[in-house]
Amino acid sequence: MDTPRILLVDDDLSLLQALPHVIALQVHGVVVDTAASALAALEQLQKQEYDAIVSDIKMPGMDGLELLAQVQQLRPEVPTLLITGHADHTLLIQALRAGAYDFIDKPIDRVAFVASLHRAIHTCQLRRQVQEQQRALVQHAHFLEQLVEKRTRELLAASEATELLVREVLDISCIESERLFFHPSRCDLVELCQQVLHAYTVGAGLALSFSSTEQSLEVEVDRDRISQVLINLLFTVRKCSSRGSPVAIMLQHVGDEAIVTLTERAESGPEQTIPQIFPQVYSSGEVPAQAGLGLYLAQKLLEHHGGRIQMQQDTQTGWTFSLILPMPARASAEALGESRHTGKHPAPFHPPQWLIS
Repeated sequence: MDTPRILLVDDDLSLLQALPHVIALQVHGVVVDTAASALAALEQLQKQEYDAIVSDIKMPGMDGLELLAQVQQLRPEVPTLLITGHADHTLLIQALRAGAYDFIDKPIDRVAFVASLHRAIHTCQLRRQVQEQQRALVQHAHFLEQLVEKRTRELLAASEATELLVREVLDISCIESERLFFHPSRCDLVELCQQVLHAYTVGAGLALSFSSTEQSLEVEVDRDRISQVLINLLFTVRKCSSRGSPVAIMLQHVGDEAIVTLTERAESGPEQTIPQIFPQVYSSGEVPAQAGLGLYLAQKLLEHHGGRIQMQQDTQTGWTFSLILPMPARASAEALGESRHTGKHPAPFHPPQWLIS
């Protein structure tokens, strides 16, 4: 049990001198502070915590009942014992209703007084323990709530990741068996890039900037499949770079090709990121299946558009991924049109929330 501290309040100076000695002899290690008025007691209550307050009822100015009301506002957990020399039952009932813990009659019976004081101290310390436990429970409940939210997000992300993985496996299987259908149409690549990047940057945790040398750039592509390629490349950059590393995206028209370049300006050494995850990509500049389904699928989708992916590493800027598409005059009619006329149309591509959250 902590060292108890008592506040004794009385305008009788002789009692203020004698009673602390009585308390000290009977309560081990007790500290007794005194106040000659209720106002002085309130000043001390603002600065110090007490385990019990002992106050005379009859005092000039603010009396013991008024002090009791103030104590209930400032320190409601602290028991207040009132000393009275008058057996006024109406006054006693009023004090009990106001929250008085006990009464001490004058002349003071030392044994009864000390016993009541012990109970009051024990009650106060138990109340504080309960309050601390309640605060700890609230904090623990808050922690559990956050943990549940985190685990829920992780489970949802894992579920969506699994769904995406299954879809990518199916897409790769369809590509390799020549059963994946493409529906090319003329579209503005600048607008397409802006829409994909806007959707991706919502809560993505990446600093992205986009620039284009052209106000518009017309290409003939399957819009959903190229969106899928962009998302997969952005996800690759996000996966391989430090969280928050800035990524610059540039679209430019070079010769008869449209090039979308994603440059990750890594703050940590780039040699420690992509080479470990995509060793064959790093060494050869090609995209094998084991490099990652998303990146491999992106390459295959681009091949069907007559395009390709290129990767470069710079020790200063990090990794650069380039999505290269032929302009309409160069697009391969066979690659884009050979599967237009068969099979049912695939569902439109919508990037899953875990990639953009």
